[in-house]
Amino acid sequence: MSDIIIKKKYIKKYDIINVKGGISAKDVLSKYKPDAFCNLALYASSVMINLTRLEDENVKSGYLFSDEMLGIIGDNELVWVDYKEVYADKNIRDAVGGSPILGINDKIDIKWGNKHSSYLDRNWMRTAIGDNDSEFIMHTSDEALTIPELATIMTYNKHCKNSLACDGGGSSHLQMGQRVLKESTRANVSWFLIYFDKTQMFIDVMTDQILKDYTYAANGEVITQSTLNKFISWFGIKHYITSYFDARKNVNDVQDFDCSGLIVYALRQLGLIRGTADYTARGLYGLCNKVNREDLQNGDLMFRHNFGHVAMYLDGYAFHAKGTAYGVTATSEVKTFDTFGRLKYL
Repeated sequence: MSDIIIKKKYIKKYDIINVKGGISAKDVLSKYKPDAFCNLALYASSVMINLTRLEDENVKSGYLFSDEMLGIIGDNELVWVDYKEVYADKNIRDAVGGSPILGINDKIDIKWGNKHSSYLDRNWMRTAIGDNDSEFIMHTSDEALTIPELATIMTYNKHCKNSLACDGGGSSHLQMGQRVLKESTRANVSWFLIYFDKTQMFIDVMTDQILKDYTYAANGEVITQSTLNKFISWFGIKHYITSYFDARKNVNDVQDFDCSGLIVYALRQLGLIRGTADYTARGLYGLCNKVNREDLQNGDLMFRHNFGHVAMYLDGYAFHAKGTAYGVTATSEVKTFDTFGRLKYL
């Protein structure tokens, strides 16, 4: 199974798109540029058959599914309400019903509404979305599941207070930035999109690594003796054994970083670069727009020694994997940096 679990404090906007005839995941990413997204609707090649209540024709056609719906107010407020409230409350700008609803108020409560689908009620690969007080959850299964099995996963394993099932089978798609966790084999009529406060997410992933150790060329790998031996063979022993440090005596089976590796790790975790992408400090500058020292903001990158070192600016400090004697730390060295950039991805 694959999941995207996002703290609500990071979510700037939720959105639902509804495209007659369907739209591929690749085109969703290119046209709408969401930070995370998953499929919602039944596949349809030429007619509007979907699970969303965005247009009255869906009511007339009978594709209502659940009476309970997930609605969006403003940019990022979610409400779980009856479909009559959706039409009555002008503050609800978008809403989607479940096929079926899986759980309400912390309990499994499978509700199909006026249209039960025996086809959808079979064992299928599944997509589901849900939330609790602090998180929004997007889930796809790696095996065929019944609706009750999916409801159990969302309510008890994923700790959703409320949840609904989306289309499954070849429609299932789950993606965060460039990271495709589950790939759809078809276009889908409707998609659920999420946009993040990526700068704060980046800062938090970075600062979560504080006090971890420094190893040259490490991008968050767990440093075992085998990993260290590979690094030595690739980059040379001079980076790992000096007169004051011997990395072979510091193998600790935990994640380590070097200065650029710390930033690469954070960008990978957020899906802003591909999981195999790697950059030196100079390469990271190429991902930035240049900024001046007086314009520095939290999350900006700072470079020194002709791109020999990189750090993140944070509240007047340099946050970085400083070296073997320091590990990942925050230091008052901002004045020692001479080149600055703001990541384009943020």
